Amino acid sequence: MNFAYSLLMGMLAGNVNVIRIPSKRFEQVEIFLEVLNTSLAYPEYSAVLSKLILVKYERKKEINDFFSSICSNRVIWGGDKTIAEIRKSPLPARAYDITFSDRYSICVLDVEAVLTCTNIDGLALKFFNDTYLFDQNACTSPHTIIWLGDRTLLNEAKSRFWNAVRQTLDTKNYTIQTASVVDKLTYAYEQMMDGITEGFYAKDNLIYRAELPELQEEMPLSHTNCGYFNEVYISELKVLLPWMDSSKFQTISYFGINPDAISKLILEFGIKGVDRIVPVGATADFSPYWDGYNLVLSLSRNLSVK
Repeated sequence: MNFAYSLLMGMLAGNVNVIRIPSKRFEQVEIFLEVLNTSLAYPEYSAVLSKLILVKYERKKEINDFFSSICSNRVIWGGDKTIAEIRKSPLPARAYDITFSDRYSICVLDVEAVLTCTNIDGLALKFFNDTYLFDQNACTSPHTIIWLGDRTLLNEAKSRFWNAVRQTLDTKNYTIQTASVVDKLTYAYEQMMDGITEGFYAKDNLIYRAELPELQEEMPLSHTNCGYFNEVYISELKVLLPWMDSSKFQTISYFGINPDAISKLILEFGIKGVDRIVPVGATADFSPYWDGYNLVLSLSRNLSVK
């Protein structure tokens, strides 16, 4: 539904918007279009409707060339490969791109906070919404779980947390496609053969947990989805600094951690990564500020009059 975000921000900026919607049929898209058409049918919204064009087409360069040639701002979602492909279509001299590249997100959990949480089921549901609700395909979905706190209590905290997550999956009737199971298993074998993990836990196909002895030197941009998590224990937040300094690092979700402690590290060390620090359950909460952009401002032109 990235096209819906672009549409909303473009409308708020007062632009004429040409929005490409997915060429494949998705129920969510159909629902969105039905609501949009119903809303814009009112006469008072005729001015908005006159500035809105929704198009559907296969990814063909000649079509991209045409639309790119007439735009002032081009918003590209879809990752590094999509950006590289779309940029083959030139823009007018004063036009510019707003791009959303491949990003990586993590979740930081405090050991003691998980053990003393009075609503562990609620925490598990929020985690489900951050991850399984999108099959971990969203750039905001954490793929690595960072545990911070008393190491002697770590296993107890893990057991309590993951048991609650497993119960939530049952409650939500979460299912997984066979192809995704194969992908997860293949990725697990690759990690083990590369010596990245020191332990692997999977009671069934819904939750795969790869235990890392320590943070890798580089952020693991390659990953799989549908319930595959790396887990690592750290003694202090500073250990995350090399990871956070990557421009590919997008969102930190947290539970039991003071977000000010994280932002202080980012400011103190001039970290170039991390655009969002949000509590567990809020990773997908969209706002005009995304990936470090003020989208309404970025899509606006300022007229200076003195």
